[in-house]
Amino acid sequence: MKFLRPMCTLLCALVIYTPVAVAADDSLLTGEEPAPTEEEAAGATEAEPAAVAVPSFHEAYVAGSIIQLTPKYTVIVRKNIAALDTPTPSGANEAISLLEFLDAQGVLLYEQRFPLSMDDSGFNEPCSVNLSQRVIAKRPFLLLEYGCDRTAPGFHTYRLLTLDAEQRLHQVTAPLDGINGEIITPMVANPYSKHLNVRLWTGYFDLVIPFVFDPKQHALTIDYGKRYFAVEQYQPAQLRPRPEGNSAALYDKPEGKVKETVQASPTSRVKFLRAYVNGELVTEGELPWVSDVGAVKWLEIDIDGKRGWLNLDDAAALGLPESG
Repeated sequence: MKFLRPMCTLLCALVIYTPVAVAADDSLLTGEEPAPTEEEAAGATEAEPAAVAVPSFHEAYVAGSIIQLTPKYTVIVRKNIAALDTPTPSGANEAISLLEFLDAQGVLLYEQRFPLSMDDSGFNEPCSVNLSQRVIAKRPFLLLEYGCDRTAPGFHTYRLLTLDAEQRLHQVTAPLDGINGEIITPMVANPYSKHLNVRLWTGYFDLVIPFVFDPKQHALTIDYGKRYFAVEQYQPAQLRPRPEGNSAALYDKPEGKVKETVQASPTSRVKFLRAYVNGELVTEGELPWVSDVGAVKWLEIDIDGKRGWLNLDDAAALGLPESG
């Protein structure tokens, strides 16, 4: 019987210990969640965000402008403006929320909604909107430009509208956006040109990309022509001095022969004349902005009166400044 005594002691201890453990927490018996500790309750209180009082506002239409799109077709533009019920001393008290295009009979042709962003001081990012007319190959277009973030003034969105075969205002393309510092600005030097020119920053210069309207596809396509594209430069480029000197080869034509090697000085100035696109400019889906300018390898320049074609792979050796 001596060997049973230790086992009895162990079993008796288990019998005595188990009820004590269960009875220590009534929630285990009732199935309820245990009450939080003081530390847990304090942490939960601190995690709750403070309520922000957002001002109330109302929306109302304002008198719109009238656009004579064609001699026989009128477009009425109407704005919907959101305004604070109680103006605040700081922040914006009004913001455009909707732009509608109607025909002369008041039938809705197209609408563009704009996001409303608010805080306790009012509208903190009101959208700026600009509407202009364009003519491409004698066809009328409306160009809608808007930006909704004041912290990124170069980031704008463009929508191009024109009449379709049923005389309905139709969006030609998806938005034209400025992406990653690449500034895209539609412009028309000649209002009766067959092109809608889009200006794109390439790192060294602005490339002017000519788009033509395809009425069958109701879309814009790039007109490559002979692949010589115009460039824009606001002032002659000032070269960056290099310890090993500034020099580069000038070619007689793109993919041609070297005509001379120029030695530049810190006082040299470089004028950009035109670019040669030796490949396909990659576009993003239906977006007629160019996301890849790797096909642009040749730039015709004038440096101190010497004219020729520069391979952009040699641009750094010449000292041309590049920016994003």
